[in-house]
Amino acid sequence: MATRPNVLEFTRARFATLVVLLAAFVLLGSACNEHAFSSNGQGEYSWTHGPRRVVVKSLGEIEFTPDDGDVAKLSTDGYLMLEESLGWDSKIVEFSPGPNGQIRKRLLVEGKEQPFDDESEAWTRRLLLEVIRRTGLAAESRARRILASGGYPAFASELERIQSSSSAASYVEVAFETGNLTEEEQADLLRNLADYVHSDSQRADLLRQVSGHAMSETMREPFFDAVDRIGSDSSRANLLSELLRNVEADATIMIRLLESAGRIGSDSSKAQLLTEAATELPPGAAVREAFLSATTRIGSDSSKTRVLESLLPAAENDAELLTAIAETATIIGSDSNKASLLSQAARHAGRDARGREAFFAATETIGSSSNRLHVLASVLDAPQVDALSLSRLYRAGATMGSDSNKADLMVRSLAAYQNDPEVRRAFFEMAGTIGSNSNRAHVFGSMLALPSLDAETVLALIESTESIGSDSNKADVLASVAQRHDSDPRISPRLRRAAKTIGSDSAYRRVIGELQPETEASKGEG
Repeated sequence: MATRPNVLEFTRARFATLVVLLAAFVLLGSACNEHAFSSNGQGEYSWTHGPRRVVVKSLGEIEFTPDDGDVAKLSTDGYLMLEESLGWDSKIVEFSPGPNGQIRKRLLVEGKEQPFDDESEAWTRRLLLEVIRRTGLAAESRARRILASGGYPAFASELERIQSSSSAASYVEVAFETGNLTEEEQADLLRNLADYVHSDSQRADLLRQVSGHAMSETMREPFFDAVDRIGSDSSRANLLSELLRNVEADATIMIRLLESAGRIGSDSSKAQLLTEAATELPPGAAVREAFLSATTRIGSDSSKTRVLESLLPAAENDAELLTAIAETATIIGSDSNKASLLSQAARHAGRDARGREAFFAATETIGSSSNRLHVLASVLDAPQVDALSLSRLYRAGATMGSDSNKADLMVRSLAAYQNDPEVRRAFFEMAGTIGSNSNRAHVFGSMLALPSLDAETVLALIESTESIGSDSNKADVLASVAQRHDSDPRISPRLRRAAKTIGSDSAYRRVIGELQPETEASKGEG
């Protein structure tokens, strides 16, 4: 009798400890955690919820009874073990192959084998159904059985009860593979896919596997809606990239793929995908607009530029595409990135009127004089520059801020200069925007070195020279004109009038000294 209080105290202490442990389990383990791995046909699964823990071990092929309450068949190497523990209490049921294809079943309670009664049978049925829905065991055979017996309504109802994303994905994959579903039923599965499969990577893998079934008119929109609901940028981009390579995309499919690409949040992922798509685009304005719309949703200037540059090879024989690229280039904020793109497109700038205007309008949005010079000089690298392109080039160059850059461009352009009224007008209008006397004189001196200039160009040059502020620079240009063109009866009188605008006597005499003596007729003209 003397030991009873100690035993009672020990029992109370053990009970208190259990209460504390149970409380800790509830606080720290209230969420379900699932771990699964398999190798060589083996699988082990476990999950906890509060103080409850379930462990499943499986091996080989397993089939369940139609009511999912028992194991119907095991391969000769098959095995299934279910364990449920609550605190220190543990119950295990094991299934293994018996003689003549029968299933041997064993129940262990607290490590001791016990006979099956109604309560343990009910426990086994309840736990087995939970395991089936959580682990995806025998998913293929079970999904086929449900579809065969109850059709799509029964399958969809069961799918709502599946507790694991990976398991749900297995069921959906089987449903597509059986070919027993109508397109409307398959579309319904896709519309609700995010409700069944919560993992982005698992959903992307599943959509990749069923994509071959999903490109018809009925299926296309639900399929891409499911793609759009993938939150992971990398998962969605990888899926779309694979679709791009493996799906024979017509214009409608490509447009929908590009729309989905535009919704990717990561600039790098979006740009990589669009760069891949650039070489696969079917012809047509709608596809082009979808591609460029997705491109405009890229925030990074460098990424946006890289995508547009990837389109340039296709634009070589597509004036509309080249125009669209130039128009889109205006939204690039970085002068250097914009210049990089436009300089590559420059040799095609004069293909048609709309494309020409789009190109030069985009060039005029480059604030940096050196970057704009780079683009405009690239136009001059084309084998032939027509008069319309050349005159438009001068108008685009006239608004550059740097006099030295303006002069550099004008000197470079002289190799392409044409004795055309519009070219001449644009050239000298640009020259008039050069404030630096020495820079303008340098341009005119270089022009006078050309082997052939018509009289109208020389007269326009003389007129522009009159506004040069430096007498020495003005005299240099006018003296050069006198040396080359004094013999032209239209030029000599005009040159003498221009010389009179020189304030310096020595500079004036230098110019006059280059002129031939005036005839009586020329004096009258003066």
